[in-house]
Amino acid sequence: MERRGQANVISLLIIIAAVLAVALAMYSYYVNVYASQSEQRALIDLVASYTTNTRIVLESFMQNATGGEYQYCIMASIVNYGGSPVKAYFSVLPVAPTPTSLVVDPAFDRVPVDYQAPTPVRRELVWLAEDIDRNGAIDLLGSSGVEYNGSISLPTCAQIYDDYKNYRVSGLSLPPEAQEPGLGFFANITLTGINGPSLLEVARSQGVALPNNAAVPFWNFTIPAFGKVEFFAFITSPVQVGKLSITGAIMNPTNNKLIIYVVYPVQG
Repeated sequence: MERRGQANVISLLIIIAAVLAVALAMYSYYVNVYASQSEQRALIDLVASYTTNTRIVLESFMQNATGGEYQYCIMASIVNYGGSPVKAYFSVLPVAPTPTSLVVDPAFDRVPVDYQAPTPVRRELVWLAEDIDRNGAIDLLGSSGVEYNGSISLPTCAQIYDDYKNYRVSGLSLPPEAQEPGLGFFANITLTGINGPSLLEVARSQGVALPNNAAVPFWNFTIPAFGKVEFFAFITSPVQVGKLSITGAIMNPTNNKLIIYVVYPVQG
């Protein structure tokens, strides 16, 4: 009789342990689901805040073709309507927006990084722009923080191309967090939206043969509260580019992937 009582106690303890194990597993599962959903919600809210509070204003677009090269020059302002500074990444890419994704121009394997060259080379330069002397004319700032070429007015696309060919201009450096120094952020972890396909996947799905380690240049700007940042982008290409858009992205703080949140078409 005593042994039977002990067996019943042991059986009960086994059942309790099993129930606790299942309960702990379910608790852990739901905690992880909740954390994942909370993280996703926070990311959606973050992207929404950028979409709501920042605007791109195109100020000028110039293009030129000479000596078998095509040049494109874009001046734009990034305006922050919010009460706090925002940090975002911007580039000019050969893409165009659609309601659900992007259309990638065939030139994407040549610009902004030329992967048909023997050694990949970045073909896009960016400067911050400011009216330094407050005379109403834009003075370009290079990576050293000085006036572009001593000019008091915006140079033409042809002038910049001439300086580019003769190694007289360099532009702003890419941010230190860029995975490929001098080239940019990996296209396979630059997403076209929250949980969307990557730039690499979209380009390849449309017939653009980018390598696995393809990089896309994005420059980081901090836009002051109720203020703006003006930037000037110069692109040179051995082929004509049919589509160009100013593209803005933010960094996902949980995995350091870039998420594109705005695509402002300039051409095509």
